[in-house]
Amino acid sequence: HKLPSGQAMPMLGLGTFDLRFAAGLGLVDDMAMFFTADRTLETDARRGNARRPYFERRITGAKAESSPEPMTAAEILVEALAFAVINRQQEAARFLLDRGADINGMPARLHGGGQTPLHLACTSMARATRTMVAFLLEQGADAARLDEAGVRATPPQWAVHNGLPECVSAFLARTAIDAQDHLRHAVTQAQEANPRRRDRRLEVVRLLIGLGRIRRSQVLMDGRQQKRRSPRRIAN
Repeated sequence: HKLPSGQAMPMLGLGTFDLRFAAGLGLVDDMAMFFTADRTLETDARRGNARRPYFERRITGAKAESSPEPMTAAEILVEALAFAVINRQQEAARFLLDRGADINGMPARLHGGGQTPLHLACTSMARATRTMVAFLLEQGADAARLDEAGVRATPPQWAVHNGLPECVSAFLARTAIDAQDHLRHAVTQAQEANPRRRDRRLEVVRLLIGLGRIRRSQVLMDGRQQKRRSPRRIAN
């Protein structure tokens, strides 16, 4: 393999530079070295510990299985995709999706496991931009998918809970979520004492209230128009 770019050399010195870190840094040229000419993953695409995490290997106590199953190519790809999304590297995410990464997969080792890249985009550690969320939705990310981390919430619910107005704005513009369903929780979250988060969460409340007003006015207008139409016109 060729050596990674200068930006990635410190990681190479630690012996940990692989596809996920290249994706997180947005080093698309370096990501390509972990694929063959026919876009198959190289065997060293996941360095360090390429075995499944202990909680996936049915380990009891401190004793592991004698030959734990390695991560599959699909798992390595979706893990790298999550690294790209969390670090807001859209071109790296596109590169991985073009090579078969499952946009609705759930990497096991990030944020406790059980969340799709879209869920992870709506966490406080990622704070994805509206552009990133819109990109994931355009690529087929499921905004109605429930996480499997015990919360059982959708990505829009995660965005509201974490007070991320850019993410919420993207969902309101591109999905059919009901603003009123989220408003009560958003108000509760905005009442917390931490002033650094309060501004963001108040902005989420404003977005939800604003959309609610627009939709209510549309319903009222549609209702008035229906009343003005005679039975004959409606039949026609």
